[in-house]
Amino acid sequence: MALLKSIPSEVIDMMKKLLIIVLVVALIVFFIAGFTAAISVVLGAMCVTLGIIFSAPIAYKAKGTVAASKVVTDALKGELVKILTIVVSLAGIFIFITAIVPIFIILGLAIAAIFSGIAISKVDIK
Repeated sequence: MALLKSIPSEVIDMMKKLLIIVLVVALIVFFIAGFTAAISVVLGAMCVTLGIIFSAPIAYKAKGTVAASKVVTDALKGELVKILTIVVSLAGIFIFITAIVPIFIILGLAIAAIFSGIAISKVDIK
């Protein structure tokens, strides 16, 4: 629970919008390709969401700091944690869940990564 309290409010707002977008896409995929494909979209997006949850406190640690090197270092550490979290969670999905549709996992990953990137790039950090 302490992890969720350390996530900045702008990231939480972005994650709420991302959840809505992913659920809408999963609903569309459900009607086009079925339940397994829709679950695959959600699982792919959840990999990115977990990465954001674990990396945001690290990446935003230097918020308000004037030292550019500290801000960049923390952002890179956060990005490394995000990438490693995505890789580990994807590996877990492919190892432990057999009824998935890989192309829709990639679709979920792409949607979550694109929209979270757009949302983070529009954040004005002061």
